[in-house]
Amino acid sequence: SSLIDNQRPFFEDIAGWIAVRFTEATHAIQLAVQAELNQSGLSLAQLLNSRVPRWELLEGLASLLDIDVSQWLADEQPYLTAAQVTSLLRDGFHVGAHSVDHPLFSAITPEKRIEQVTNSLRNLRRAFPTVSPVFAFPYGEFDLSGRDLCALQKDGEVSMWFGTRGIVMDQMEPLLVQ
Repeated sequence: SSLIDNQRPFFEDIAGWIAVRFTEATHAIQLAVQAELNQSGLSLAQLLNSRVPRWELLEGLASLLDIDVSQWLADEQPYLTAAQVTSLLRDGFHVGAHSVDHPLFSAITPEKRIEQVTNSLRNLRRAFPTVSPVFAFPYGEFDLSGRDLCALQKDGEVSMWFGTRGIVMDQMEPLLVQ
């Protein structure tokens, strides 16, 4: 939900851009980037593969590599706008949630997982009242307990879940589509 209207970038887009610019950078800039990465305890490969937004680090590296993310968002508008989402809904499409900023659920706390589900749905419903109460897990995984899934469904937050791990939990079977 944080990508709508190009207000914020998808962290993996920025990480990929950083990797490309790193190979083109001068040796001095590469050393500065490497120092930032070392301080964070990550290599560039780990940053690219972590699938967890590390905004402060990404912003710092983008700055070192002279990447103007705000200008890129304004010029390219790579993500859907609210008007485009409204048009899709008007044309009969169903729109559901996919998280606030697409983290790998197994790499964040259970509390953050619940926040990602509820906040993404609430953000969408606030902007688009006809949004479907469905949630597709980032990277296809559904690393929430069956109890948590059932509680969110019982509370009316979510009516159906989508995942691709291929494991169907019996208690969730009619609500978790693989």
